[in-house]
Amino acid sequence: MELDERELREQLKPLLWNPMVDSVLTRITNDRNLLSLFLSGVSYLEGIGELAIGAIRHSELSHLMHDLHRHELEEHGHMTCIQLLIQELFPDLCEGGRHVFESEIFDAAGRQFYHKLRDTSRRRLRQLGRYSSLNLYLLFTFGGETLVEMLYGRLIDALQTSTLPRPLTERIEFIFRMILAQEDTHDVLLTDQHNKLLEADRTGLSPTAVETLDQLGRLTAEDYRWLAEYIIREFVCWMAVLARVDQGDAPAARSVP
Repeated sequence: MELDERELREQLKPLLWNPMVDSVLTRITNDRNLLSLFLSGVSYLEGIGELAIGAIRHSELSHLMHDLHRHELEEHGHMTCIQLLIQELFPDLCEGGRHVFESEIFDAAGRQFYHKLRDTSRRRLRQLGRYSSLNLYLLFTFGGETLVEMLYGRLIDALQTSTLPRPLTERIEFIFRMILAQEDTHDVLLTDQHNKLLEADRTGLSPTAVETLDQLGRLTAEDYRWLAEYIIREFVCWMAVLARVDQGDAPAARSVP
């Protein structure tokens, strides 16, 4: 399978580089409460990758996958790092080490967002005859990393023109630049991992594992593109809902479509 990941990101840029997203990010990055809520939601975005890994961690094929354990630790580390950043910069909005609206954010940006993505993606793959936990993991991870790379760059740009105190915005920029730098250290692109798995020696593998690899061979570049676009569109919807929250209100993000 051939897919130029960098070219795909260029094709998807209009989803995040447009006047509507500009307006949403301007609102979020100039409002202290909204920014804290946004960061909390982003932390759960990082957690989606960890959940996807959990679905295949103990599978027979996991030993064939490059740096799977490192990837799991990295996803968990990024989520924890952002949560600690919120405690550091917004102590008045935290209780017991958690954001005061933690449950609402988890419900909207964690549970609802993840379940909607998972269920819709799983249903699509089954309809196409391409479903397996491995396929879902690869697509989810690819879509999530595509969103992270593009979204964090947009966030950093927006923070540079924020009216919030510069020490606060610089601290957030530093953390997200660090996360992006870690993403750049991956020495195997996800689409390369797809191809390496297809080329793996199947000697000694169970019939179930062989069937899983056969299912992997049915995935197309369009499947990767579709899920990346879907994840970006869904997260932009959540951002837009969050940006409409009035100051002082509990997050209306619980009503995410």
